[in-house]
Amino acid sequence: MTTLETGFVFDTAAVLALVLSVLVVLAAVVLFFVFGKKREQISSGPLLFQEFQRYPRAVVGAFFKGNQKEVGAQEYLATLMALTHRGTLVLDYDEEGQAVALRRGRGPEGLAGREEDALLPGKTGEESGNGAEREGGGSGESSEREGGDALDASALAILWLFAEDDGRVHLSSAKARGAARTATIDPAYRAWRQQVKSEAEAEGPGAFKTAFIVRQALLYAGYVLILLAAVCAYLISLMASVILLVAGAILIVLSFVMQNRIDAERQNARRFYLWLDSLAEHIDELPTDRHSIQVLLEFACLFALADKLAPVLRDTLDSPELAEETAPLAFWKDLRSALYTTS
Repeated sequence: MTTLETGFVFDTAAVLALVLSVLVVLAAVVLFFVFGKKREQISSGPLLFQEFQRYPRAVVGAFFKGNQKEVGAQEYLATLMALTHRGTLVLDYDEEGQAVALRRGRGPEGLAGREEDALLPGKTGEESGNGAEREGGGSGESSEREGGDALDASALAILWLFAEDDGRVHLSSAKARGAARTATIDPAYRAWRQQVKSEAEAEGPGAFKTAFIVRQALLYAGYVLILLAAVCAYLISLMASVILLVAGAILIVLSFVMQNRIDAERQNARRFYLWLDSLAEHIDELPTDRHSIQVLLEFACLFALADKLAPVLRDTLDSPELAEETAPLAFWKDLRSALYTTS
């Protein structure tokens, strides 16, 4: 005689099913609140611009890519640009006003003067070359979170693998040095990418591998409980079957709610990208102070929109000084290709 014929009996099997279900659901709830905490969704472009300034640039790139792609050249370039704007690095220019090299700077928020100094070999800004330091390095206060310091230090360690004897990284020789030292540089890039990923998971668990795996685990655990419920209904205990069925349904619901929360940060990054991409259509939302223009260019390079955004800035900014911030973009584009030798 099957349990379908005996009906609902609160027997030993039902007690065991109840204990198992309670433990599994409690574990699922804990995982849900740890890895699926609610993220605010923002629709305003200027508010997104303000929000994402709180994160290291590479982390914003990780938000945008989610668990589908590894961070890479664009995120690394945006990190170096941010370090330059803060004064940690300085651009050197030739006699024709073209950016040709990077050297150590003395920005107020840079790593110079701290224990990470060992990562910055070579001469100081005053002693280095004939390059003319442009005004405004480190002029704005950074609002990035503290986690960015470790990412900056690692990015600088990679950069100085390309340095010449004068302590500068020259665009003209960076590519050749990179090709010759791939065995050293590739592991450094991989370690940096892992740092970015870990920081992104810690700052906003949106669409990243750990949160995604937890979500999938909840979903499949729910399916397993429902399968056990079907087996119990026919062979063991109808009451146990109902208990397992309810627990399985709870896990599946949690997994779908968690997916919406996981996607929120990536959706915010996607909206931010679309706002940057359409800035020409809402010029009134362009920032007008030097620091904000610099940060805007960092994000434009992060999302590979610099070529599109630079003419918009040059045509609409009243101040020649602000429009001049777009001048080194060609240097940054070439440097990205020269430095980032891995996929």
